[in-house]
Amino acid sequence: MMPDILKKEFTPDWSYDGKQIFFISFNKQGNGKIYVVNADGTDKKELMPDDPRKQWYPDVSPNGKKIAYVSRQPGCKEKLYIANIDGTGARELMPDSAEKQFSPDFSPDGAKIAYHSFNPADTLDKVYLVNVDGTGARELMPGSKEKQFSPNFSPDGTMIAYVSFDEDDLNRVYIVTTDGTGKRRLTTETSGREYDPHWSPDGTTIVYNGNVVVPVPAESTVALGATAAAPGEDEEDEHAAKTATPGFGAIGLCMILLLHLIVRRSL
Repeated sequence: MMPDILKKEFTPDWSYDGKQIFFISFNKQGNGKIYVVNADGTDKKELMPDDPRKQWYPDVSPNGKKIAYVSRQPGCKEKLYIANIDGTGARELMPDSAEKQFSPDFSPDGAKIAYHSFNPADTLDKVYLVNVDGTGARELMPGSKEKQFSPNFSPDGTMIAYVSFDEDDLNRVYIVTTDGTGKRRLTTETSGREYDPHWSPDGTTIVYNGNVVVPVPAESTVALGATAAAPGEDEEDEHAAKTATPGFGAIGLCMILLLHLIVRRSL
């Protein structure tokens, strides 16, 4: 899209009207920041140039008026922030929370945000839901003894796809209802790893790990098969490298960017 710009660019998200793309790149200081560019690749600019904090995981609200993201200052923890779509009015979503927060995803009605955070009680990263005003944060599956990352709402808002470490200590994609019940694994693969799930606009398929699309299992179906590619080197911060969605090799990264943009633009 921007062949003359020699910088890493990742985690793209379409604007509400499909005319712009929000993504992460590196500014002159070498910090990851949110940028916005026209859909034809022109007029790239940093969204919040006066904000010195690093930024990750931009997610545009369904009505196109807000953007959620992760940010941190040197020596501080990663926290969820929300700002106006033009970059003004940025504020920490849950300033009273002491835990790290990652991977925000707006619900289709824009009322809630799914994310993953560290649960100090069981020392695991878990999926949480919070109201868009920062109130009512709750763990999606309390008592679960699995690490959980990268939540993504289904188009109808009734289910969430996410990544978990399974009994083989490998990353697997699972789906669960938004009340935390009905958890089931998406595929039956026994090798490889699965990352970064995203629903198709009609809610019938899920794309994950760059170039794999599989049917969503019915209520009575445990899982359906798929093939997942192995990830390559990391693209994001140290925490994400250890626990959340890691980066991919050059080919895998290009594929996941392309498929993610196709899915989001068709919403």
